[in-house]
Amino acid sequence: MVDFLNKNVLIYGLASSGVAALKLIKSLGANAFIFDDNLEKISEVRKSIPDCQFFCELNEENLKNINYMVISPGISIYNPKIVVAKKLGITVMSELELGSLNCKSPIIAITGTNGKTTITLMTTDILNASSFNAFSVGNVGTPLCEVVQDLVKEDIAVCEVSSFQLEAVQTFKPHIAVLTNITPDHINRHKSFKNYVACKKRIFENMTENDYAVLNADRPECLIIAENLKSKIYYFSTKGRVKGVYLKAGNIYFSDGYADTFICTQSNIHLEGEHNISNALASICVSYLIGAYKEAIKYALNDYTEHQNRIEFVKKIDGVDYYNDSKGTNIAATRACINTFSRPIHIIMGGSDKGYKFDEFFKDLPTNLIYICVVGKTAKKIKISAFNNGFVNIESAKDLKLAVLKCRKKAIAGDVILLSPACASFDMFSDYIDRGQKFIEIVNGLDKK
Repeated sequence: MVDFLNKNVLIYGLASSGVAALKLIKSLGANAFIFDDNLEKISEVRKSIPDCQFFCELNEENLKNINYMVISPGISIYNPKIVVAKKLGITVMSELELGSLNCKSPIIAITGTNGKTTITLMTTDILNASSFNAFSVGNVGTPLCEVVQDLVKEDIAVCEVSSFQLEAVQTFKPHIAVLTNITPDHINRHKSFKNYVACKKRIFENMTENDYAVLNADRPECLIIAENLKSKIYYFSTKGRVKGVYLKAGNIYFSDGYADTFICTQSNIHLEGEHNISNALASICVSYLIGAYKEAIKYALNDYTEHQNRIEFVKKIDGVDYYNDSKGTNIAATRACINTFSRPIHIIMGGSDKGYKFDEFFKDLPTNLIYICVVGKTAKKIKISAFNNGFVNIESAKDLKLAVLKCRKKAIAGDVILLSPACASFDMFSDYIDRGQKFIEIVNGLDKK
């Protein structure tokens, strides 16, 4: 625990996590200061929380009396203002760290390039079905700081954790940490893939032999990371028997390294795609380690459906199925989405640039992907990679609506039209949720031919 009483604490970044952090540090007796690069945000927050001081700019003079700075996920540690703060000896921490410092309940933390939202929500459902009191928090939507004072030691915080949040942690220590996979993502933020990997590894750095690491045995990068962990290590795998949870001949088992226990069958999982089988195995492993009942696991899996913006069925029009996968914000996620379909696919891709090349996307491309329409800032970049790799059935559109119409013109009954951008959304939308909602609105507004 850190004593914030009468300390000067600056909240930098006033989106939902920043506001939650602000409310928390005020309740802990700190002297609250706020700053955001968007001055309208400062004005907006001061209307609802008037008794806090604010800065219109950050410089050495303003920062000289600050003890702690809490940054939102959108604020990079490479930000010049953060560099100045550290130079002045200010302790800089993420909203995640602040929440964890004040959390009485055990924390289950899930990270990885893809799959973490599904595992977070599915694990929460399984635990609640098994009479635990679990809450989904973190990058999944509700900031940990927003709920942390309502949690008691008997509760469980199931926290989706991003590389942005892990970038600025020092003491963060979950009881169970899950790593799904690591593929190139957010290179524009982290400067290099090596730095991105280092951020993901930080989820484990404070764990001890009394804690549990749960890793994907089917991913070489996870096996490498497992070599240097202090915690107990369990795995999940769709390929073969492991210490943890694995799939064999349509059955799912938990192994403690000696004896195997039958949990349920693959048929209890109603999500499409091998990646979702893997996600379910991770959720089962975590839940079983906590003490979930086998019947509760089966019940929760049977009842679990895909959440919004992740391979979400929207509508069938003239025999063509429209799917919203706006949360597919990187190459690996979009490839995994494509692999869930065997029918012909017409896909909408593109958005703001996260710094990686798209040649990887076009290598060994599934033959059922027959048409691509690209939008946003990365449109030209994706087209160049497509042509360089021999994929020519690709066009550009000036906006999302025109992209939908171009795909519709190409598709016939039995085909799939899919929004799975493989890019962030910030060039044209406020976030991936906004992008997905606009796609749904466009599809729902289409007339039958």
